Amino acid sequence: MPFQIFCLDDPHKPGLRSQIRARHLRYMIAHRDRILFGGPMKAEDGITSIGSAFVLDYDSRAEVDRFLAEEPYMQAGLFSAVQIHPLVVMVPEQNAGFLEEELKRELAAARSQTVQHSPRPNR
Repeated sequence: MPFQIFCLDDPHKPGLRSQIRARHLRYMIAHRDRILFGGPMKAEDGITSIGSAFVLDYDSRAEVDRFLAEEPYMQAGLFSAVQIHPLVVMVPEQNAGFLEEELKRELAAARSQTVQHSPRPNR
C-alpha cells in the first residue's frame, strides 16, 4: 500500500540538510525498491529546499514508521513537521480503464443519493 510522507524542514536548522545529504542519499539508494517516488520540496525561488515529499510502498504504517525511524534526516531532527497518510494511486492508472470505472461508481453513487433525498410527492 502506498503511503505519502510530507516533511517540512525546521527553519531553525539551516545547513543541516546539506550536512547529512550523503547519508540520506545512501539510505534512499538502499531502500529504493520501496520508494515509488520522492524528492525535496522547494521554496518559491525554486532553489531553496524546504522539506521532503515521497511515497513509500509498504504493507503497513508500522513498516513506514520503521523506515522513517532509520532515515538520516529524521534521525538528525531536520524536520519540524511530518505527515503520513495512506494514498490511493489514481493516476497514472495501474490498470487501463480504472478511472472510467471509478467515474461510473461515482455517478451511480450520486444518482443513488439523489433518489434517497428526493422529496416524496404529497398523497
